Amino acid sequence: MKIYINGRFLSQRTTGVQRYAAELVLALDRILSVDQALRSKYSFTILAPKGVKNTLNSNFIKFKSVGFLNGYLWEQFELPFYSFGSLLLNFCNMAPLFKKRSIVTICDVSVFSNPSGYTTAFILWYRLALPIIGRMADSIITISDFSKREIIKFLHIPPDKITRIYLGVANSTLKTPSNSFVAHVTAKFKGEPFLLTVGSLNPNKNIKALLNSISYLRDLNLKVAVVGGDNAKVFGDRNFIYPDSVEFFGYVSESELQWLYANAALFIFPSLYEGFGLPPLEAMNHGCPVATSSAASLPEVCGDAALYFDPHDISDIASKIRTLIEDVGLQAIYRERGFERVKNFSWDNCALETLNLIHKRYAQ
Repeated sequence: MKIYINGRFLSQRTTGVQRYAAELVLALDRILSVDQALRSKYSFTILAPKGVKNTLNSNFIKFKSVGFLNGYLWEQFELPFYSFGSLLLNFCNMAPLFKKRSIVTICDVSVFSNPSGYTTAFILWYRLALPIIGRMADSIITISDFSKREIIKFLHIPPDKITRIYLGVANSTLKTPSNSFVAHVTAKFKGEPFLLTVGSLNPNKNIKALLNSISYLRDLNLKVAVVGGDNAKVFGDRNFIYPDSVEFFGYVSESELQWLYANAALFIFPSLYEGFGLPPLEAMNHGCPVATSSAASLPEVCGDAALYFDPHDISDIASKIRTLIEDVGLQAIYRERGFERVKNFSWDNCALETLNLIHKRYAQ
């Protein structure tokens, strides 16, 4: 059976959904490498636009550049042509609208439930496209029970058409960033403890509330590292004024992010809306105690391994940060709970469940 993978994500900057797509493809490739019977049954090929800069080191999943367009135009008009008659896997919320024989991952429907963080054009396109994709796809994958309920509510897709498959946490060896990066962080924070948060400047990520909460914690002299980008085409213009105690890093490399997770005093995740919420688990995986919002999917994902706060209440955010930063014993408890929690999430399991869905839906 010939299976194509929508490789448009390889032409995009890596954020949450692109990370999911890449990790899932690599996990599928690992499974194929040890399962000859599976290789004889399925043939996987990534179809991507011309000139993509990102690549994946896969051994059994082939790669093919096709077409002349890029972006949405390539996805909507050329990808259906090159995948015609075969199953197409789409892992990044979007797919050709009228493609038959497709499986689509819809991570969340925030354009319906929390649209304030997006431009009008983005909202209109996704509100038009997602219901059509939901009807046309053979199956929908989503990444939490919370998102499944949201998809049923807003897209009116039958529950039995939606499969919840959790994301994974990579068990990668800690990589060392450049000496210049470490020196920069050390100079900026003067060796003092710092809080870490990861998220774009989309208002749904609620970074501003976290920064405002720091005013309640002046006596602790805390520094804050903010990792993430701001895509004006999606989120619109953002004008944030950062206190001197805050360092905005923008996008960082994998090794730099790992170093920040491993060296931060606490990881704080104030998001108002998450389909899954991978950063808290990544922080746990690197031994960083986590305080997180109690909104959306986060309690489902983090379980008892995080200290929760009301993301709408700045004083509560500050209170939970103070509680955790001042209690070394409590930090140790959440650190150990975090190590246990991440054992429930692996990319190999994510890939196996995806393969099981394919087999169940298309087995002859």
